This record gives sequence, structure tokens and C-alpha cells, in this order.
Amino acid sequence: MQRQLLPTPKLSPNSVVLEAVQVRFSGEQDEQVEAIWREVEEIPDVETRRRLEWNGFWCGVVGTQLPPALREQLDRPQSLLPDERGNAPTQGTRLQCRRGARKSWSCQQMQDELNVLLCEEEGTLRGRTYQQARCLLAIRCFPEGDGSVRVQVMPEIEHGETKPRHFGDGGLWQVRVGQEREVFERLAAELEISPGETLIVSCTPERKGLGGRFFGVDEGRSLLLLRLVQTQMDNLFAPEESGQAISAGH
Repeated sequence: MQRQLLPTPKLSPNSVVLEAVQVRFSGEQDEQVEAIWREVEEIPDVETRRRLEWNGFWCGVVGTQLPPALREQLDRPQSLLPDERGNAPTQGTRLQCRRGARKSWSCQQMQDELNVLLCEEEGTLRGRTYQQARCLLAIRCFPEGDGSVRVQVMPEIEHGETKPRHFGDGGLWQVRVGQEREVFERLAAELEISPGETLIVSCTPERKGLGGRFFGVDEGRSLLLLRLVQTQMDNLFAPEESGQAISAGH
């Protein structure tokens, strides 16, 4: 049976829709993950790519046709990670993103204690321990005039006591109830994708550093997929024409 796609939402100006899902691979499936990554176009900027790899992150883009090993894994609903509320997903989550506005994706369930090792510019290692910590990716989208979108992903850790705090986003400060947030701006990645293409974020095979804390799962690892479904600036692409859905099941 053909996969069922969610209806196309009406978009406000300068908005885009991403479909997101996080899929788990066991330690015995490392060869499948390596096969997937051979089909990924990695970040072209060498310095950014090196900085991410030092800290255990992989990031890149695949075209409208997903690699076979990834399609097979998506067809196993048990391989999809539950959302931050613990619900098991049966399809991708739609994220409607305004230009430059922050959306977040929780990569792991909250942990009582999280030990992190960071690699700085000169190779210096810095360790830190967080209490009541959640690993998040901040997602920001910047639509281009040709229908493509620059997607920025930036790791963050929310931690500590929940209380009223000042947060800044897009040059504006606001007060909201939440945890303290550490933002790793040096580890931001930005890639351009067109409708139907998918941005993939994961950890390196060693599951080391910050990337390992975000995407290491037991003895395996997970991959976060962000597929560009729709942009306000390009109405030629309906979801059924924009490559394969990343929803699970048939």
C-alpha cells in the first residue's frame, strides 16, 4: 500500500514545512549506517565539518530518493524513537517554521545527570556535568527565492531547575518558565536543501563527545531526518511530488 501523507498546510509568508523523524540503528547495523553515509553529501566547508567531527557529529544531505538501507529501517516502526512525551511515532512530525524562528527537536529523553566532553578549537578538551538535562537541536530555516531553504541546526542542552528565565531569540528577549539553556554556537551547521531533499544529523561511528550524547542509543546510534516538504515560495511542489515521505509503515 502507498504511504499516506499528511494534508498540505496553508503557509504564512516566509514559512516552510519540514517533516522530522528520528530512527534508531543497533550496534550490529553499523555497516548499514556506513552505507547510508556514503550517499550523503556532507557539509562543504572543511573547517565546520572538522569541528563537528571532533565533537562527534555528522551532518549532510541526501536527495529525493532515500538510501535503501534507510528506507528499510523506516519501514520498521519499532526503530523510530519516541517523542519527548514518550509517544511512539507512526509517521513523521510536521514542523512549520517561520523564517529565522527557532524550533527545537528533543534528541534524547531527559537524563538525571549528563556528562559531556567538548573539543575546543585548539584540541583542548573541556568536561562538564549537567543535572536534569535534555539534548535539543535548535532548527532555523531561511527560505530562498528559488524554493530552496537554508536549514541551520545547532545543539543545545537544557538543564537544571524549571523557573522563570529570560531568553533571547531573533534579537528579542522574553521571559518564560523553563530550564537554563546552554547553546553550542560553534557547533552550528547550515546546509541548503530543496523540496523533497532530507538533511540528516547523527553521531560519528565512535559515538564520542557531544554528538554521542545526542545520538548514541545503547550500543547503536540514531539519525535525525529533516525533509523539506513545502515552501511558500515554491508552490510547484506538492508533498506527493517532493520525494519519498519519511513516515514509517505502509
